[in-house]
Amino acid sequence: MCKIPLMIIFNIYAIVVALLTALFASPVLLLYYFNVIDKDITNILVGWILLAVSIGAKQSNVNARLFFIPMWILSIPVPFMLTYVAYGWIGILVTLGIFVSVIGIVYLLLYNAERKKVQQIEYATIDIPIKADDNVEYWNKVKEAFFIPTFVKFTPSICHYNLNVIEKLSSQNTELQTLDEFKKEMIAGKNSNDTTVKINSTTVNNLLAEIDNIIIYYNKTEVQKA
Repeated sequence: MCKIPLMIIFNIYAIVVALLTALFASPVLLLYYFNVIDKDITNILVGWILLAVSIGAKQSNVNARLFFIPMWILSIPVPFMLTYVAYGWIGILVTLGIFVSVIGIVYLLLYNAERKKVQQIEYATIDIPIKADDNVEYWNKVKEAFFIPTFVKFTPSICHYNLNVIEKLSSQNTELQTLDEFKKEMIAGKNSNDTTVKINSTTVNNLLAEIDNIIIYYNKTEVQKA
């Protein structure tokens, strides 16, 4: 009887985020326990850990929610509010500077990692297992096999690589309703004479959404079987 009201307040993923936050915050709490840091610093650090875990969980498709609002959005003001309470506007400016710097560094690291992957795409191995009973693992591998850049633009070589993925899926009779449209975009991109190509983002998102829905379906099926 209590399940529905509780799910209105938070979902199961919110519990996962809370437990991970407690795990990563445990060293900070130990420092506070032994009086190495004070209460204000402890609260601020825990706030940052909550924000980092929430964003990390979101990137891993762990969509934690409180009152139907994503936790990563709710977590953003937490460290700033705690900083303002303890140190006022000077603390806010320092915290904002740190936040922007960290975001900038993370962006540069991810951008460089993706750019290196583009340079190595011609020699990349397409790792898709033979379709088996473990459908969740299979479809996760299918999603990982496609190279959908986030920080750099599509190039003819990326399109060529994705066409190789499509060819391998076709040999396994893997059915995806959105794959034909995606294939057309990749063929056009591969045959482009430009160094970067513009790909219809809706077509890409439709493919990823279809794969995600399949993964969700098989996850639910496994839970029901258990």
